[in-house]
Amino acid sequence: MLDPVSKTLLATLLATGAIVAASSSGNVFPQLPIVLPTPLVCIEDGCLIGTTRDALEGSQFDAFFGVPYAKPPVGQLRFRDPVEVEPWDGNYDASFERGKCVQKSDARPMSLVEGGEDCLYLNLYRPQNVREKLPVIFYIHGGSYASGSASFAEYGPERLMDTGKVIVVVIQYRLGVFGFLSTDDSSSPGNYGLKDQSMALRWVQRNIERFGGDPNRVTLVGQSAGGAAVQMHMMSRLSQVAERHLTNGSFLNEEPRALWAAGKYLQVPWITGTVPNDGAADSLGIVTNATLLYELNEKSRAYIPRLAGGVDNADTTPMLKDRFFPDGTDERWLTTHNFLNLQEVSKGVLD
Repeated sequence: MLDPVSKTLLATLLATGAIVAASSSGNVFPQLPIVLPTPLVCIEDGCLIGTTRDALEGSQFDAFFGVPYAKPPVGQLRFRDPVEVEPWDGNYDASFERGKCVQKSDARPMSLVEGGEDCLYLNLYRPQNVREKLPVIFYIHGGSYASGSASFAEYGPERLMDTGKVIVVVIQYRLGVFGFLSTDDSSSPGNYGLKDQSMALRWVQRNIERFGGDPNRVTLVGQSAGGAAVQMHMMSRLSQVAERHLTNGSFLNEEPRALWAAGKYLQVPWITGTVPNDGAADSLGIVTNATLLYELNEKSRAYIPRLAGGVDNADTTPMLKDRFFPDGTDERWLTTHNFLNLQEVSKGVLD
């Protein structure tokens, strides 16, 4: 059996287009245009045929979409720890993206259930003509552990690929009930989404050298819920696959107010990180005046389902009111006494 390096060499030779040759009589065949072979890499599980994409400044980079790092978590594997993918024969088509994990999109006017359970894939991007081991960015998307994907449209690496100095891996993991349901016993221990991330990280450790990456220089990066996941991986034994490199010292070595007074800060667009309802539920713990309570009571039918993650309809609101706020009357469901209950409910639905 050929090793991965030999597989890659053989596959590349077979994939390369025609070459210019001369006959024994000295006549030279018409010169054909040189066609670069499609990106192809062979790993432990089999060979991957990728594609190319354009960076922002004219260069191109290799892209390997929809690379499986675990078996599809369906059937008997649903609500179970991820299982390593089995090797395949032939070449795997990594030229297009696979579907996102099951999720409900509440950001659209009509809430939709999107995606599928067969979703444990990653996208990998590398500069062309890698000649040295490059550092790797392992990116975990956000979305409150309930939404998101490795979509190229959302997490494209074009800017980083222009540098030619880094490889980027963007992963998908199980979300919502499929990723985090727990019965607190062996029936369904839970945290499958985080375990998916750990398995993807181990996949990178095993295979990234085949793409020109350095397994000893893998940086975990996350946005929002993905950032929280990075912190968890720093503490989890499941993710101890490489040496940790932490900055020894405080994040700011000067007192923030002194920096502000001295003008040592960067000006950024005022809308950065802010949307009209950003932190709305969190602010309940700060702004606890009578006006706010009156406003929430008057518009309880609109506010309660949103804060508790439900659907705005005539049946849901009374049920939530009776279950979570039994000491509130029909006219005044929110009081200073049960205010903490609302905060407890809202904690689970904020990112």
